[in-house]
This record gives sequence, C-alpha cells and structure tokens, in this order.
Amino acid sequence: MICSTPGTYVSIANKGSGDLKIHMKSEKHSKNIRGESSSEKMTKYFMPNTKTDENVCSPEGTLAFHTVAHHNSYKSMDCTSKLLKRIV
Repeated sequence: MICSTPGTYVSIANKGSGDLKIHMKSEKHSKNIRGESSSEKMTKYFMPNTKTDENVCSPEGTLAFHTVAHHNSYKSMDCTSKLLKRIV
C-alpha cells in the first residue's frame, strides 16, 4: 500500500500501477484535485527564509561570548537559546 494523503490509502497489491491508474480516474481523486486547486498554499502562512550564515552566526557567537563572560552555565543557557530561536 502507498499513502496518498494522511488517512487515505491506495492498495497496489493486485494490479500494481494499474491500481494507481484506476484510482486516478475515480471521482474521489478528481474531487480532491479540484479541492487542492481552490485551497490556499501552506507557504502563505510562513515568512520567507532570509537568514544568511552571517545573520545566524553573529548572534550565536554573541550569545556564546555572553554566556562565558558572565559565567553562566551551558545548561542554564540551553533553554535561553531555544527561547531566542522562537522569538526571532
């Protein structure tokens, strides 16, 4: 079996690729294709990735320096770095 969408399976146990061709001609498949074209793309809800190596490395280096300069333990800073990732 192969999974076309979560919770939907198309068996290819009997006729192999023939099963897929039959499924592609089905009303259910056609209806799902029509629904996909009218749905908004998930990428609309995410910001574009504009981070460069310089944009990432500079703040990470600054955080590491701050940790050492103020004698903070790495364990205490572990959750801080995770928090900062969510903020940025």
